[in-house]
Amino acid sequence: MGFPPEAIYESLKEVWAVPLSHNCKVLALTVPEAGIKGTVKARIDAKRNTLNDLIRNHKAENFHVYDLNKHVTYWSMSEADRAKYWDDHIHFTPDGYDLIGNKVGVALKRRRLFRGDDKAFDEEAGDPTAIDQGYVVVRRADLE
Repeated sequence: MGFPPEAIYESLKEVWAVPLSHNCKVLALTVPEAGIKGTVKARIDAKRNTLNDLIRNHKAENFHVYDLNKHVTYWSMSEADRAKYWDDHIHFTPDGYDLIGNKVGVALKRRRLFRGDDKAFDEEAGDPTAIDQGYVVVRRADLE
């Protein structure tokens, strides 16, 4: 991170403003930790933490944050997982991007709300054991 976190954040806000100005939703990801060691680690961690705090605290309509830093942690993984998910201690491998996609997808699925999912259908009145009486209604909540 050669640029100050505040400058990166200002650039991110400009990028986010484009879809937000068109009433679109934005999902921002925090910056995950890197596999950096030595004297530079503390400086990089401090900059990343500052940037992540700015991202997490950003408020705007249709703006959402997924804390990738919390969910994809380099130093908490086994050596085998690090080799599988990280290409060079900073960039991800294709498996690493699949991991991120799966984690983000699960989080989005959990937050997704379905309109009318609590609505009672006329077909639900009657004997619930008699499948031949009307339609079978399955709500998302019934599946989880």
